[in-house]
Amino acid sequence: MRIASVALLMLFAGAPPLAAQIKPPAAKSKKGDLPQFDSDSDAAKKKTAERVVETPEQALERALPTATIWPAESGENAIRAMVARGPEMVPLLQARLKAGTVLERAVAARGLCLLGDKASFEAIQQLLGDSRQRARFAPLLASLRDLDAARATDLALVLLEADQTVLRSAAAALLRDHKSPELLAKLREQLVATKSDAVRLDLFVQLVQWKDRELPALALDHFLGDDGHQLAAHVDQLLSFQEDPAIRGELIRLAQTDRDRKGLHATLAL
Repeated sequence: MRIASVALLMLFAGAPPLAAQIKPPAAKSKKGDLPQFDSDSDAAKKKTAERVVETPEQALERALPTATIWPAESGENAIRAMVARGPEMVPLLQARLKAGTVLERAVAARGLCLLGDKASFEAIQQLLGDSRQRARFAPLLASLRDLDAARATDLALVLLEADQTVLRSAAAALLRDHKSPELLAKLREQLVATKSDAVRLDLFVQLVQWKDRELPALALDHFLGDDGHQLAAHVDQLLSFQEDPAIRGELIRLAQTDRDRKGLHATLAL
């Protein structure tokens, strides 16, 4: 009994007072106090307001390291993100187009096309005369079409007669992607009018690839037995697959009556 009594006394002596065990009630919110979640939101807004706003110049500098790999997809994305700021980027891009590095000028050209700055069309067009941009001729020309479709198409028709093969290829690629009956008619006119054998061959091959239905009759009238051996061979091959009675009949007539180059090539086509 004495041991049990001592144990009970020790247990009660170690327990905290009853008053200390009872937690005080939570303080009631006063009228006008903001809820906790509103306070957190206001704090976040305050921090955001305290951040330094990025200037257009800073946005351009931040974008350039990635943007300069354009026309790669990540470069295109960087340019689009930069020009999303709007017209405030136009003066900066115009300045880079005029005095930037080779890669920066290409970036500026693409950005100005996306922003619809038609006043920069001629300045961007001048990049097509810079051999250092040759790897970007096709995307630059395509960007000009985004800016002004009619002027870019006319420019591509002119570039079909450029001295550089890469420029002619870029022009042909643009026209191929946006071909129309009106465009095919212009190409046929240019095919007949051009003085360059290389350009004539390129135009003929393009029209063959585009399956122009009026090309066989044109080829028969103007290019059968052409002095250019390559073009003459392409014409023979094209006409050999024609089943139109009028074309076949003319080939037979030439083969029987013409003793010059036309008669020889008519025979080859048959």
